Amino acid sequence: MPASKPDHKSGAHWDSANLMNVMKELGVVAPHTNEPMSEALCFGMMGGISGGYQYCPSVPAAADKYPGAKGKWAKCSGITIIGRALSYATDASLQNKFCDRIGAKLAVKESSGAKAAFAHVAEAVVGGKPAIVFCGRTTLPFSGTAITWGCHSMYSVVVHSIDEGRKTALVGDHAATPFEISLEDLEKTRAQVCSHKNRSLTIEPPSRWNAAALTKAILDGIRDCVQTNLSPKMKSFSLESLSEWSKLMVNSSNQRGWLKVFSAGAIYRPLRDVFDAIETMGTGGGLFRPLYADFLTEAARIAKNKKLEACASTYQDLGKQWTGLADATLPDHLKPFKQTKDLLRKNDELYRDKGAPALKTIEQNRKKLLDLQDQVESAFPLNTTQTIDLLQGLVPKVEFLHKAEILALEQLKAAVS
Repeated sequence: MPASKPDHKSGAHWDSANLMNVMKELGVVAPHTNEPMSEALCFGMMGGISGGYQYCPSVPAAADKYPGAKGKWAKCSGITIIGRALSYATDASLQNKFCDRIGAKLAVKESSGAKAAFAHVAEAVVGGKPAIVFCGRTTLPFSGTAITWGCHSMYSVVVHSIDEGRKTALVGDHAATPFEISLEDLEKTRAQVCSHKNRSLTIEPPSRWNAAALTKAILDGIRDCVQTNLSPKMKSFSLESLSEWSKLMVNSSNQRGWLKVFSAGAIYRPLRDVFDAIETMGTGGGLFRPLYADFLTEAARIAKNKKLEACASTYQDLGKQWTGLADATLPDHLKPFKQTKDLLRKNDELYRDKGAPALKTIEQNRKKLLDLQDQVESAFPLNTTQTIDLLQGLVPKVEFLHKAEILALEQLKAAVS
């Protein structure tokens, strides 16, 4: 099984980019163009967007105890902004929904042991099928843009090929290139998250795939997106939690209030992590909204539905609003805040546009980010009054987005009703 070079394409997000690259490797094309499916199309059919605010206090606590965290990963806040469907799922729900919609067959294999886990992937690769494997991002030898520990543990990569003689595998995600890693590293990263169960996925292409099937898959994906947002499984993964977030930012008495949880310079952590979650944590910027708008633009053309064109415009605008909020969390007039944003954006760009050749620069930039955190937390550039003013300035932006997201969802529902 020599490691060949697949026709690998970069993307915004690992899961949707993985599906795009697997479909291309399997020879599945979009019926309306006879070209490989775009990432946006895959993203929309796998469920699209969601929304929410999550604070998990156990994340920073676990990160402090994790042996690999010290000296490599920034101290995280445990806060993230939810942007895509099924963010909470630790199983293969995302990929399963995509396959069901396009008429493909998904094979899911799990194992408690490394030997069987490797055999599952090796069997797929020998049979000419790339395998999607679930893994922990922090034990990958390449780390992309990640600087925080806890918010990046849910991850997947595609194993394109294996070279047993050299004991290496060629794996890819949303970077511009695949990466060659040792089989030992692949084993470690697959075993990092217990709920992943050494999971590997392979896909059997759809037997009947035409323009009508594509249109149905698109509309089913949109309707599921609407329904998931209208009836969320958990409050943290709902648009309603954005309203709660706007109240917690300036709260000093609630146990989850930012002014209660993050003292002095530590307030830098949620500010940075919110920016990262919206702009540079594999979202394509604007909390996935521009990516979803691209999907809706394609969907409107394929389904011949002009209402979806209007929805695409709405979500493009929402993406700009989310980017505006992200920028406001780290104001440009504060030098270390601007440096933080610039480094995060640069790493995201380098990873997606260059991939493996840029890893050295990415690592240098990440070290700068770690140094910045130490500097900012030891000498925070704002006093208490100025910090509260900054947070209070974010509140109306979050409240606006909460209402705008609900209106956009109603517009989307009407477009496919």
